[in-house]
Amino acid sequence: MIPITFHHVHTPGSLIENHRDYRHYHSMEWKDHFDSNFISFKQMPAPDYFQEIEAYLRDFHRARGQKHLKFHFPPNTELPLALNQYLHSTLYDVSVMELYAIRPDDFPRKKDPEGCDIQRVDVENLPAFLAMQLEQDLPLGEAYAAQKQHMLEQQFYDASFIQLIAYHHGRPAGFVELIAGDHAVEMDNLFVHDELQRKGIGHALQQFAMNLFPDKAIFLVADQEDTPRDMYRRQNYKRLGFQYTAIFQ
Repeated sequence: MIPITFHHVHTPGSLIENHRDYRHYHSMEWKDHFDSNFISFKQMPAPDYFQEIEAYLRDFHRARGQKHLKFHFPPNTELPLALNQYLHSTLYDVSVMELYAIRPDDFPRKKDPEGCDIQRVDVENLPAFLAMQLEQDLPLGEAYAAQKQHMLEQQFYDASFIQLIAYHHGRPAGFVELIAGDHAVEMDNLFVHDELQRKGIGHALQQFAMNLFPDKAIFLVADQEDTPRDMYRRQNYKRLGFQYTAIFQ
């Protein structure tokens, strides 16, 4: 397996500044999409320097009608106590993201559950795929959901993006998005309707992805607090690292 790091994770936003201490990603087209608009520190900032960069990003976003702030901290580095205390005292949502990867040969194979049908998204099932995405995204805000729909439509016509949809007895049940690179494939946004979970549909979506790319490593990012990370571990994914993120809304 090639070395996979957080630098391989797809970022929809553009790199607009490669500073000595950080990288600044931004997109006006996806201005409500947190993963397109953030600063990624190359080295852990001291609290006073963080506040300086925080003020810069706040002013930058406000001038463009953006309300959120998002920061990535250096991978595989614990947050210093003083910085951690500042983030929590100023009501940031601090998360630990974990990087996982697997060789398709190591994925445990199972027969797809009865009534489960996995398809690549095409012109016929694109509306069903978008409708499920919209249902998932609307609680995050109408502006965000609308921008995400436009993003997904653009990605549909990009050969490096593969969108999969799952049906359960003919009903749209879930989806996953794949981003194919030269040597590895990122798996993003694996989703199964709540009432259809624990039926093997998520496993079937992943297995379809493994069959599409048998010679490439598959990797993903999971929130340390979310239960899917336990599923990935049971499925033989290897934990490659962690990264702290902080979001202010």
